[in-house]
Amino acid sequence: MPPDSPNPASPHRIRRNGDGERQWSVVLSCSVVTLLCLTSGVTIAIPSNVFLDLAQKDSPHRLTIFQQSVFAALASAGAVVGGLAGGWVADRWGRKCSLMFTGVPVLVGYLFISYAHFSPVTETFVILLYVGRLLTGIAMGSSSAVVGVCMKKCGEPEILVSHTSKAGADACLCQ
Repeated sequence: MPPDSPNPASPHRIRRNGDGERQWSVVLSCSVVTLLCLTSGVTIAIPSNVFLDLAQKDSPHRLTIFQQSVFAALASAGAVVGGLAGGWVADRWGRKCSLMFTGVPVLVGYLFISYAHFSPVTETFVILLYVGRLLTGIAMGSSSAVVGVCMKKCGEPEILVSHTSKAGADACLCQ
């Protein structure tokens, strides 16, 4: 084997099928993993939309400045917990399980935030917003801890650069 050709057993070798095309499953899996970065951007950007809706005169619920501050800060607190939990789950049960674990708090958190509007009692409304924001923060921290490791392990160097750039762009565009 020539010295400049890649080792066939190397994990950094581009896998090709009989026609010489890339296996699109690797590209697809890296693309799906980078979509988790969208949750970070949406989680960070959502207070501006929520606060604008609540500032309207016909809004049935009003948040005080303190409640708005707590709502905004809960994502950061959840990200700390989620980063620790996501890293622990990735070490204990693997990256795939950790990525699936990330989907649960995202879904439940956004459902809480969405259904808070239907609450007739202001205290219940605020609690649902807080719990939803904390859960989405947990998902944001968990995905931030696991996405880079997962992409490095399953991606190939030639496509890794484009997907890591896409991950940063996804997080920035949603803000």
